[in-house]
Amino acid sequence: MRFFAACTLLCVSSVVFAQGTGSISGSVVDPGGGGVPGAKITLRAIRNNTTRQVNANSEGQYSITPLSSGDYQLEIEANGFQRFLQKDIRLQVDERLRVDATLQLGSVTETIQVTGQGAAVNTQDAVLRNVVDARRMVDLPLNGRNALQLAVLTPGVLPIRGDVGTSFQPADQVNVSVSGSRSNGLNYVLDGGDNMDTYRSVANSFPNPDLLQEFSVQTNSYSAEFGGRAGGVLNVVTRAGANDFHGSFFNFVRNYRLNARNFFAPTHDGLKRNQYGMSFGGPLLIPKVYNGRNKTFFFGGFQKTPIRSAPANLITQVLRTGQRTGDYSNVLDGRGNLIVIRDPAAGNTPFAGNRIPTTRLDPV
Repeated sequence: MRFFAACTLLCVSSVVFAQGTGSISGSVVDPGGGGVPGAKITLRAIRNNTTRQVNANSEGQYSITPLSSGDYQLEIEANGFQRFLQKDIRLQVDERLRVDATLQLGSVTETIQVTGQGAAVNTQDAVLRNVVDARRMVDLPLNGRNALQLAVLTPGVLPIRGDVGTSFQPADQVNVSVSGSRSNGLNYVLDGGDNMDTYRSVANSFPNPDLLQEFSVQTNSYSAEFGGRAGGVLNVVTRAGANDFHGSFFNFVRNYRLNARNFFAPTHDGLKRNQYGMSFGGPLLIPKVYNGRNKTFFFGGFQKTPIRSAPANLITQVLRTGQRTGDYSNVLDGRGNLIVIRDPAAGNTPFAGNRIPTTRLDPV
């Protein structure tokens, strides 16, 4: 039991660390604009109450990375200054957020509270990115519940036909072009790790929307850490557990009995598709062994998509022995009339006796 718990903690901790794709940095200054060296910076995640602590350098600069996307609260303390507190800091996937603080003279028992987001303009890098959050994944219609279809909401991203043969691609593969690149020019990243199919240079399967937190599409000037593809970067992060247990069950149905029949089809297609699954997460609690509240969390789930449909109706006419030698003298249509065979080399006049000369037949 203890061995299993240790392995579980190792796996969960590594996943939480790998999800970190963003950063928060800034400067801590006094009322005169001078840096406050050694200031204690504490960053608290609202979702699970975990904290990260760093100290400002000799010039009052600080940086906290890597960080997963979510809501944060920043606290800064220094001797001789009032405590600085800023809430409602929203960090998106792969975002470089800057939060500067000006400390006021006073006691650390006094607090200056600032409400609001950091700098609205990205001054940390020159990356052009668009973030698709969990709300849009849930609210917008998706065929097959493939969230990667929403990548086309980014300017400069268009759906295209795959550059690799369709017989080699997954059924739910999404092919897009970023700024005119080929479909295999996009670098897919999942929780900070590579998620590329090395043989086809396309994305491996991604989790369903219930397991995704958000993803960003970087179209230009992205960092060298995402090198290897000239088209762009699609960076996905999965959801993480919190101090409370949360879960969901879902079942999406498509059934031929709810659809109108195609006017030209003799029967329904018999389509039956169910997409069902669940998700569940929370703190890792092992009685008498480990209490993971505010420390270690888990989140997981699954989805299955069985598809059934009626086989296609294929009607093939097999030539009779006489027809194989060009003899159509007694071949009638559905109304009992003789099917006339005409010679295209002679002005479409009927062949004599409704027979095609054997010299006109292809030996193959």
